[in-house]
Amino acid sequence: MHEADLNGTVRLIFQPAEEGHRGAKMMIDNGVLAGVRAIAGFHNMPNLPVGTLAMKSGPLMASNDNFDVTILGQGAHAAMPEASHDPIVTLGELISNLQTIRSRNIAPDAALVLTIAAVQAGSTFNVIPNTANLRGTIRTFNTANRDLAKVRFYDIVRATAKMNQQTATIDWDRGPSCVNNNAALTAVLSRVLKDDFDIVPAQLCNADDDFALYQECIPGFYGFLGSGGNGTLHQSNYRCDDAGLTYGARFHELAATALLKWVRA
Repeated sequence: MHEADLNGTVRLIFQPAEEGHRGAKMMIDNGVLAGVRAIAGFHNMPNLPVGTLAMKSGPLMASNDNFDVTILGQGAHAAMPEASHDPIVTLGELISNLQTIRSRNIAPDAALVLTIAAVQAGSTFNVIPNTANLRGTIRTFNTANRDLAKVRFYDIVRATAKMNQQTATIDWDRGPSCVNNNAALTAVLSRVLKDDFDIVPAQLCNADDDFALYQECIPGFYGFLGSGGNGTLHQSNYRCDDAGLTYGARFHELAATALLKWVRA
């Protein structure tokens, strides 16, 4: 492709820090979308063959809220639990109680995941500690359910701690909304890309991506490009096929020319 052949300007974004969902915000704050009217991108997907592009309009990847809870109790000798307000008991109750957000507050046919991914308490066999900690994430595709989950989370943590004569601090990290593909743009790209890619329907993915922050500002499309590997994202046995790089470059070439025509139509 030659610059003279482009009916407009294409801006390539080289963004850091996607995993901490800080990168896109930093780029936006520094003007990366100034004058930009549409955006397209993809994430590699090792469980799809090289040359395959999974697409869908509407929600694709979930919103992301991360939480870090510290339970403040009273430690004591493990043989004298009556002198304690045991934060480990509270931690255990929270692991179960927080799952009622999904099972008893969200409709069964709505997607929401609450995962407690890290717990920490104590350091030896004969001491009840003063504090305990749990961390995790909530993913969903529905704004109302996202807001409800946060309200119930705070209610449950505070009430469970109070019931056990303890307190809790909650550090809430509100991440991106869900990746939400513009329907008209998705349809255009599907027609443009079908001769060069094996187009398949994309499945909803509970992972998140801060590409969603760009889509909150301008129309956008995000897809899953096959990298023909093994394992899945974030697994230690992840491998990909370098042949997928050619398709990645081709995607950007075709998407850029299609978006230039689309925004001028």
